[in-house]
Amino acid sequence: MTTEAKTDQTASKVPDWVQADLFVDVLKESVKGFSKIKSFKAAGGTAAGENYATVMLRVSIEVELEDGKEKSVSYMLKLPHDLEMYKKMMESNNIFEAEFNMYKTVVPELEQIYRDAGVEVKFGATAYELKGAKSDYILLEDLAPKGFKNTNRLEGLDQAHTEVALRKLSMWHAASAVRVATKGPYSDQLKDDGKEKSVSYMLKLPHDLEMYKKMMESNNIFEAEFNMYKTVVPELEQIYRDAGVEVKFGATAYELKGAKSDYILLEDLAPKGFKNTNRLDGLDQAHTEVALRKLSMWHAASAVRVATKGPYSDQLTIGFYKEELRPMLTEMNNNLQQNFLKSCKLYDGNEEYIDRVKEMQSQITDQIYKMSKIDENDFNALNHGDFWSNNMMYSHDSFGKIKEIRLVDFQIPKFGTVAQDLYYFLLSSTKLEDKIAKFDYYIKMYHECLLENLKILNYSKHVPTLREIHLTLFKYGFWGYLTASGVMSAVLVDPTETANFENFLSDSTEGNDFKMLLYSNSRYRKHIQIIMPWLLNRGAFDEL
Repeated sequence: MTTEAKTDQTASKVPDWVQADLFVDVLKESVKGFSKIKSFKAAGGTAAGENYATVMLRVSIEVELEDGKEKSVSYMLKLPHDLEMYKKMMESNNIFEAEFNMYKTVVPELEQIYRDAGVEVKFGATAYELKGAKSDYILLEDLAPKGFKNTNRLEGLDQAHTEVALRKLSMWHAASAVRVATKGPYSDQLKDDGKEKSVSYMLKLPHDLEMYKKMMESNNIFEAEFNMYKTVVPELEQIYRDAGVEVKFGATAYELKGAKSDYILLEDLAPKGFKNTNRLDGLDQAHTEVALRKLSMWHAASAVRVATKGPYSDQLTIGFYKEELRPMLTEMNNNLQQNFLKSCKLYDGNEEYIDRVKEMQSQITDQIYKMSKIDENDFNALNHGDFWSNNMMYSHDSFGKIKEIRLVDFQIPKFGTVAQDLYYFLLSSTKLEDKIAKFDYYIKMYHECLLENLKILNYSKHVPTLREIHLTLFKYGFWGYLTASGVMSAVLVDPTETANFENFLSDSTEGNDFKMLLYSNSRYRKHIQIIMPWLLNRGAFDEL
């Protein structure tokens, strides 16, 4: 942007914030060889009576290219009216947000449906993001320079124009019908002027397996999770509410009267824009930071709850690690570790740690129970217990920026050292290139957020230092090994029909083949080959 750029704002409906420098990024994206803006003019883009719902501006820009040549470009900028009734309507139904979603998501999806069928179709103009805009907006390419123009509405369309419009409308309708037939209904879709609405729920039911039923007899994870949704989670949210902070941790749970088995019935978060990330890719830094921020809030609230109301019940302080479950857990661990050891022999650099892995085979369950004991000298909180990427859902705005995160699957919570959740999450769910390289940074970031939330909630006990959090991670380093040789393998395995709970527990041929796949696939090997030496060098296998 140079002093040569001039802004013409003679049009009475052009807001003060519509300035030339806002369009630099758009020009870089849409004009090949863009160098700088020479002149800028924003004025009314439609004749009186041609557009009622929004303010339409044409933005005309003269630009200089890198080769010194000049080029005229223009865009159409739609803005909201500055009327009280309009603003009130927008509070209930933001038509700009809806339209931006159409241009950025829905329209490209319909065009792709035709492209996949070998037909190239273009339904609308290209939309752009205008960073720094001070109001709702839609910024589009100006179709006029490409020869497009409106007909005379007063005369009406003749047969030729009507047929072309109907042909394009039929293509639009066909593609949208195919989209719903293949991917399911659109979110929050209203029918018959709002008289009908599509709603959906998520219903969790138990597996029909003998080992699963036996486990449920000693530790009913459905009962535990229902208690979490109905009592524990609302209590933690209320702790923040009492401190003047509105926090939402998970989905709303409902009671299903007449159910013939254990169940968890939850609101479906997908229609609200929440979705999982791709577990195989791993979380990038932005998504990891959002998850750690929410985890720190969860840990802080639970620590405050125990500090003010006393310890949780055995359901949360002992959790899954009951003595009566020790034989079953031993069987499960032995089964998994035998397959891990077989694959471990094939990993690059395994000679550094293979002997330790062999020595640990018979000690796994004992070490888990040892770590599950609460040390009052540690900073303890209620661990989510299964904090990995598929148990968190993110929502994003129209530009892809993360808006919010919700946690799901509260089946195995456990009050105790926060090292459990931290190892479980960071080693299972982050990107390969960040997993070790950014581990200490992520712990520092988590600690900063933890301190912030403990302060907000007036935590009355000792606030852990960053050094103390790191010492805790060294003390409970074996959680890192359990994560790497356990849940991380399930996170990184490609989708397959054999990937089910029965094969995860079973020692059948199919079950063992599946577990070998968990530990031998190339993606998992890349991760485990950097994690095992790292854990060894941190002393994670010492003093078992």
